[in-house]
Amino acid sequence: MNKYEIANLLLSMREIVIVDRVSSLQISLNNEYKCKYCNNYSTKFKWSIKRHIESHLKVYIHKCDKCPYQSNERCHLDRHKKSFNH
Repeated sequence: MNKYEIANLLLSMREIVIVDRVSSLQISLNNEYKCKYCNNYSTKFKWSIKRHIESHLKVYIHKCDKCPYQSNERCHLDRHKKSFNH
């Protein structure tokens, strides 16, 4: 049974299973999302795995307006601004 058949089976049992459109997620039988890039991270929340995968892909959407610093999370940018007195 492949992962799509398992996902369909779980959906039919009214469990919430979401397969990411870029196939960067692996779904285990206990409804956890696992990172395909590093096999040591798993979570039950889609938002959490998306944020984790962005760290692998080097997606920087938050940029400092005073220097070249970039971050994939706003909290990291806020910490940067406080530490460098921007």
